[in-house]
Amino acid sequence: MAIAMPPPPTQSAPGTLLQGKYVHPWRSPKGKLKGLVLQTPQGTVVVKLPKYLRPMLVRELMPETWWQVWAQPEDDHWEAVNLLPLAAAAIPDLAAALAAAPSPAANGGMGTEAAVRPAAPPTLRLQICQKGKCCKQGSRDLTRWLQAEVAHNPAFRHVVVEPTGCLKACKHGPNVCVKPGSRMVHHADRAAIQALLTQSQP
Repeated sequence: MAIAMPPPPTQSAPGTLLQGKYVHPWRSPKGKLKGLVLQTPQGTVVVKLPKYLRPMLVRELMPETWWQVWAQPEDDHWEAVNLLPLAAAAIPDLAAALAAAPSPAANGGMGTEAAVRPAAPPTLRLQICQKGKCCKQGSRDLTRWLQAEVAHNPAFRHVVVEPTGCLKACKHGPNVCVKPGSRMVHHADRAAIQALLTQSQP
């Protein structure tokens, strides 16, 4: 993926506002979560998040969602200052701008291929029910534990944790839906999820 760097801010500006579609997390060569890859009309950019914003990568950010980031340019990435969801009213115009933007050249941009190689798109999505009986049987604690495992274990860089609504199997909770494939794991606990993660490692 070619990485583009939009024009840097002026000296008087506190930062540049980047708006675009979240593609996938950005990880260090050691597999630690560092930030995100954002598709903007100016190109695909790597944004490093401050530590206090990084938990959002596993709790709230979903691929194909729209965000705005205030950031300062570095050599091959951006340093974020703040991150907020893009207003719904602004999404159609930005989506049109992305569709009209030319495809980046294979060797274009100020970034490097190495800068995004560790941020391979996730291949396993775990949707954990947060409602009703699943919640009463510990699904929220299971979710928090799994989010921490994914955030701190480089071996699980391919996993995305998605808290979700009712999965229509309340008598068998906690319930986890495994995607792709929509396979259901009933009575899920840490041991069952740990075994699933181990089996799924690329």
